[in-house]
Amino acid sequence: MCAPHPSSTNARGAPRPYRVLLADDNRDAADSLAMLLDFAGCQTRVAYDGIEAVAAALDFVPDVAILDIDMPGLNGYEVAQRFRRSASPAALGLIALTGRGTSADASLAAEAGFDVHITKPGAPGAIIALVADLGSRCSGTPGDWGTLGERGVSGTGCDAECGAR
Repeated sequence: MCAPHPSSTNARGAPRPYRVLLADDNRDAADSLAMLLDFAGCQTRVAYDGIEAVAAALDFVPDVAILDIDMPGLNGYEVAQRFRRSASPAALGLIALTGRGTSADASLAAEAGFDVHITKPGAPGAIIALVADLGSRCSGTPGDWGTLGERGVSGTGCDAECGAR
């Protein structure tokens, strides 16, 4: 299960659930994973292309983003790079969930800033565990996501503070 976010509370002072942004142009896959994560206790937002994912991050401020690589508009690598160039990259864990499964693909994902590369379909329990792990290690500080749409997304992501790299 997705445990509550350790460093943030809702209006009533209770721990809030992890916010997970899912981006995949396969609507069934994206919606199914969103339902699974919702059932596990996460709060989700779904985008069906890379441009929509960047726009959603501005409003939703996710703790973790799960991105497909082959999407229209901006591909997953481009979205990850934009997220990593944001003002608060340590606030976001990035998971590539893709049909691209070679070691070269995993290297490209790491170069783009992903913390984890998973070849589809991905085991549901493993995905939930990764969301909880990355969400708990990252700072959860939204920072200035307002610059995301203007100049893209700096830094290394869930790095020194949470030890993912």
